[in-house]
Amino acid sequence: MERRILDTGKIKTLLKRQGMTQRELAEKAGTTEVSISRYMKRQRIPRLPALEGMAQALGTNIEDLLTERQTSRYKPQMTEAEALQVLTGTRDDYNDYARALNIAIRVLREHVAEIDKKSQNQRREREADYESNKHY
Repeated sequence: MERRILDTGKIKTLLKRQGMTQRELAEKAGTTEVSISRYMKRQRIPRLPALEGMAQALGTNIEDLLTERQTSRYKPQMTEAEALQVLTGTRDDYNDYARALNIAIRVLREHVAEIDKKSQNQRREREADYESNKHY
């Protein structure tokens, strides 16, 4: 099953027909020019409110702004298990190596943040215990 992605060609055509700039589209859609630019470059996937605003501003519906085409930038998300297979060499898919590394980095950051939070809580508890015992 292919994912539906933003049809930037159709959006460019609609903008041209209406004599509208990306800045004007952003204002009418209730988003920023930077966001519109990123959507058009396929660097970012618009959320539903942004899609609704863009469709309304362009006088069309959301379905008309989407296409069935799958591009390399919109590959389905790799699972952590798949990332581990790529990184450990049990899955020979070198094209996915960068995505696997990104997932590994994200997981590591989440774990570091969790450990950091636990450490801060333990420190606060020790300080509170120290302060409560200090008065005796």
